[in-house]
This record gives sequence, C-alpha cells and structure tokens, in this order.
Amino acid sequence: MRISLLFAICCACLACNERVTQKPKFEAAKCTKDDQCADDSICVDGHCQKGERSIEEKRAMYAREQAEREAKKAAEEAKRHELKPGEGRLTVRICPGYYNNDKSIASLIAVHKETGERHYLNLTREIPLEGFADLFTFPSLPLGKYDVTAKYGVIHSGGVPDTLLLNCYKDVIKQCKDGQVREMEVVLPENLPPVKKNKEGKPIPPPCDFWME
Repeated sequence: MRISLLFAICCACLACNERVTQKPKFEAAKCTKDDQCADDSICVDGHCQKGERSIEEKRAMYAREQAEREAKKAAEEAKRHELKPGEGRLTVRICPGYYNNDKSIASLIAVHKETGERHYLNLTREIPLEGFADLFTFPSLPLGKYDVTAKYGVIHSGGVPDTLLLNCYKDVIKQCKDGQVREMEVVLPENLPPVKKNKEGKPIPPPCDFWME
C-alpha cells in the first residue's frame, strides 16, 4: 500500500514538474497585411510568420494594393455622383474656365427658391490639381427653380481665403438678378432638351452662365 502511494506521488510530481518546465505555446498574431506584423515577419494565411518577401512579391503586393485603392476611390466617386430617384442634375458653365492650383478656390451655390435649401459644389474637388474645366454639374438636386451663384478666389499666406462673386455672362444677363445670381431650373433627366451637336457629331457646350475675369 505504501509503495503504491509513493509511486502515485512520484508520478504526480513528475507531471507537475513537466507542466512547469514546458514552454507556453503562443498563437501567431492575426493579420491581413505585412505591416501588421513585426519587422522580421510577414502575413501568411491570416497570421504573422517569420520570413521576408522577395522583391517580386513586394512589387506584386504594391500593385494589388494600388489597384484596390483606385477601385475604392472610383466607387466612392461613383456613389457621390449618383442621381437620386425623382431628382435631376444641374450643369453650370463658367467661361473661359476654372484652373485649379494649390492657391485657388472656387465653388457654386444653388439655393432652392421654395425651400431655401442650399447646395454647394466645391470645384477644387471636381477637377484634379493643375486641371482645367468650364462645365460643372450638381450630381443630384431636388426639382424646382434655383438661384445660383459662383465664387472664386485665392488663399493667402496663413490659409486666409479671399473670394468674390462672379458676374453672370452677358448673354444670360436677363436670367440673372443683380448681375450675379443666375436663375436656373432643375428638371427630370427625361425632360431635358436633346444635346446639340456640331457637324463632327461632337456635343456643343451650353451657353456660358458666369464669366471669370
């Protein structure tokens, strides 16, 4: 009896000692990209593992990530320019056009005559830096008549903006208030007149709405 008890105690001590001396096992950190792992590790099958990428692998990963960023940006832009059901678009032409540089700012403001709701279009977001354009479109506005104004200016040192209202173009001055507020209307897309084209079949730009000196 004593021998059996002693044997059991020895076995228990050996098992306990084995558990104490055994090194704990750590689960590899989860990841989706290499930069979520330590410097000497890479992301493999959702977990960080010791290793290093080859130049070819790094180039392929960069190209894939760049494509994903561009696709995400394109999807965001498409969503921002969606036409909501029951609404229409409003296109405004500024002549000769707006040149976007790092010191210029420009915007269009459309105020619904009945509701007083104001809608803004930041022209610096509509074209890339160093880009040039003369046509700008509110992607989706409630139907009705609007008072539209155009602002243009520069950003002085210290980030202080200096803006002014653009004058209506001479050919549409009769559809303007105080020479600077263009009266326009938003209708359903199917009620817009067909786009006029020249002899080459290219669209003819609509009349100018505002003039930028």
